[in-house]
Amino acid sequence: MEQPQPEQSASIPILASGTTQADETSPELPPIQTEPISAVFPIFNDRASLQSSLENWISVLNNFNRDYEIILVDDASTDGTYDLAQGLAEKNPGVRLLRHDARTGFGACLRTGVTAAQYPLLFISTCDGRYEPADLTRFLRWIDKVQLVAGYRSVASKKYKRNWSERTFRWINRIIFGLRLKDPECWFLLARRSIFERIPIQSAGPFAFAEILAKANFLGCLMSETCVSYHPIPEADAKWPNSTLGEKLAGFRQIFSHPDFGPAKLPDK
Repeated sequence: MEQPQPEQSASIPILASGTTQADETSPELPPIQTEPISAVFPIFNDRASLQSSLENWISVLNNFNRDYEIILVDDASTDGTYDLAQGLAEKNPGVRLLRHDARTGFGACLRTGVTAAQYPLLFISTCDGRYEPADLTRFLRWIDKVQLVAGYRSVASKKYKRNWSERTFRWINRIIFGLRLKDPECWFLLARRSIFERIPIQSAGPFAFAEILAKANFLGCLMSETCVSYHPIPEADAKWPNSTLGEKLAGFRQIFSHPDFGPAKLPDK
């Protein structure tokens, strides 16, 4: 598949204030680049694409020569996705399958998967062919310098074009939360799992991804962003409810008025 060209030559770590900081002046963080990875994938009615997509993710993770786990969270699929996923999990010991008995939403699946994750690195994406597993390699190159690496979909590839709703959503995130990332709706993210101790996911719907970024920004986490390959699949985009602009604004109101940052952690004596 044709790879999109990045909109910039390199990613730059971004501070919570939205300013940029050069590599040599970034605070030094404990090395984590070679640590085991937990990958969380919400799935819903993905029977047609699940096996090929999961095999691609397994192939890339095997190439890293480290322990990993893939956590599939099935959101009460009705097309046989769960049965297929169960068979794939039995054949691949690195795959774990969790299931919701009733439809709960993308954010609720993330909450289930993040809670179940065991390894120091936490990766979140989809398992439906929209994103390229090979891009994770580039994210690992940054993670020693920051606490979170977010992806953005390149408009230069001509495969992806932001609509007015996405543009509005991006600017509202910037105005309300001071979040200066290019694409808060790009579902491709690598982070140090430890930051989620202070980032409980409140949103049940797709707004959860922007919630994670906004809370990390507020907590002062160092973040970077880099371009990812993206293949639009309209039927995949339509699978997760609560994604209209009005419902996104409801998510803004909830997080802005009643944010939950979990229990405060006192510094060690």
